[in-house]
Amino acid sequence: MFISVKEFLQEVEQSIKRYFPSAKVELNEFNVLRLKVRVMITSSLFIDIFYGYRKRRVDFALIKDKDRIFGIDNLDNWHYHPIEYPERHEKTPEMSIEQIMKKFERIINELKEK
Repeated sequence: MFISVKEFLQEVEQSIKRYFPSAKVELNEFNVLRLKVRVMITSSLFIDIFYGYRKRRVDFALIKDKDRIFGIDNLDNWHYHPIEYPERHEKTPEMSIEQIMKKFERIINELKEK
């Protein structure tokens, strides 16, 4: 995935509207090299999103009560941090923003059902 920060933000915003329409979105950093977004699902559950243009770094983390409980990123290679063991790295093929947000929606819905 090698797109501009602006394009990345546009794709993130479209996915948020589709999967989390009632979420509050905080744009914490936005410039030509970096993007940091927080998607507030509840007061204790949110998604932190980071995109670094220069190193093509992508990081999506689901945070609950200050702990990462799930994540998908491409540090070294594409992998995810399973909800059962969020410290683990499980390989995954490269994922689009749409695919990532759809996965997060499924996990968040499962959490709400518990």
